[in-house]
Amino acid sequence: MSNISDEIKKYGQPECLTIGNVVTQILKERGIKQKEMTELTGIPATVINALINGKRNMTTETAILFETALGVSADFLMRIQTHIELEKARKKRDIAERVDMISEWSAIKDKISVNAIDNEDFVSMRISEKISCVYNIFGVDNLSDFLSLTIKEQNSSFYKKSSKLKVDQKALFTWKYSCMNISEATNATAEFNKGGIDELAKKLNAIFRENKNTIERTDNALAEYGIKLIRKDKVEQVPVDGMSFWRGSNPTIVYTLRLKTIDNFAFTIMHELGHVKMHLEKDGEEMINVDGAETDDKEREANDFANNVFIAQREWNAMKERLKTWNQYTVHIAIKKEADRLGVNPQILFGRYMHETGLYRLRRVFDTEIK
Repeated sequence: MSNISDEIKKYGQPECLTIGNVVTQILKERGIKQKEMTELTGIPATVINALINGKRNMTTETAILFETALGVSADFLMRIQTHIELEKARKKRDIAERVDMISEWSAIKDKISVNAIDNEDFVSMRISEKISCVYNIFGVDNLSDFLSLTIKEQNSSFYKKSSKLKVDQKALFTWKYSCMNISEATNATAEFNKGGIDELAKKLNAIFRENKNTIERTDNALAEYGIKLIRKDKVEQVPVDGMSFWRGSNPTIVYTLRLKTIDNFAFTIMHELGHVKMHLEKDGEEMINVDGAETDDKEREANDFANNVFIAQREWNAMKERLKTWNQYTVHIAIKKEADRLGVNPQILFGRYMHETGLYRLRRVFDTEIK
């Protein structure tokens, strides 16, 4: 089937064409007067005249009668009528605006994960509200800026692929900027004190060891040194325990409790604190570790910082060597003794030992719950 716009060009410019123009030209080509059409079809002269003068639309009944009288396809006449009505509708301001809005939202939705947006009312929002909400989250003013941001992100090292877990890059992208949006809406209670990070690490270690009101006390301790702490719910196919970034005058640490254990929480906080100390120096910098992704130098440095807060590497190596001679059912006794000597929550050492040795079937005797 040919394009209707091409078919009707012989009747005039498509943008200003009416069904009356078409009927008038067909009658002229056939040498038929309006009066004759009334006699042939039984359609009142006033109806035909209104149709020709653009005051009446072509109906299916009229099209069928015209088809018989003029030898012009009724389908063709109705297609012209529909085409003209569509063009009229497209020119209406409110329709044009809604069409543009739908197109804009379609372009946005293709780049994000709606499920990763931290707004309970998002699903029920009108499209215009959804667009505004997304632009606010991503810190842009229009679609062009948003699309430029997506290209920039796709070319950055942020999108690290995991070798063992499936990562939804759209969800990761949305999750990241949602965290940043929350941070920007959160006021820091103190000036950032980078020189006090080692002291802060010791305070956090004591909090993790005691494990009472742990999350609240961790938040307060970080706030004293000018570091924002944000808890962000985990999102499906976003295997991230934490992230750290710098926006404005203060750094922010994000944690997810993807694994709800005191050792994972403690390591995540210390790991991100290591990034704050060693790698985040200016506004706009960020660090994120996707579970299973290749570990780079900065990630290794943050790992070393976190581990050494709890136990020096030399001491850890010596303890692991001693544990080789212990029965797997009693290894926790040695770990508890070492943890007490160091002033560390024993589950932190126990969890690390299982992770590094792969002995996940070891008897669990320490409390893993974050309290």
